[in-house]
Amino acid sequence: MPGGHGNIKPEDGRPFKPGQSGNPAGRPRKMISQVLKDLGDAGIENVTKQQVVGAIETLLNCTQADLEKYAKDKAHSVLIRMVARHLLKSGDNEKIMDMLLNRAFGKPDQSTDVTSGGEKITGIEFVIKDDTED
Repeated sequence: MPGGHGNIKPEDGRPFKPGQSGNPAGRPRKMISQVLKDLGDAGIENVTKQQVVGAIETLLNCTQADLEKYAKDKAHSVLIRMVARHLLKSGDNEKIMDMLLNRAFGKPDQSTDVTSGGEKITGIEFVIKDDTED
């Protein structure tokens, strides 16, 4: 047959019936372990929590010119470029800064002062009722 397609029907010039796929199983997926091995073979390693925190802490101290350089340079990791882009965003800078500071240092402690009649509660008594005693 012309074009080397054995399934082409001369009347419509298409190799498959409508709704029929030439590759019903699709391209086989790579397992995560194989992707991680491939990345490791390419010299790409896991990022640690300390590295993420360190990147945020350091980029928070950069000038705008430095951030622009890091945000655009594709030689830097995605993490560095994304944090730099977030810091450069115009708009809700306070929200972005709050998010990055919380990510780097954790949310600030919040305390609640529980009082009774102006006095702090020093102890709480619990009474446990035994329903088996009748």
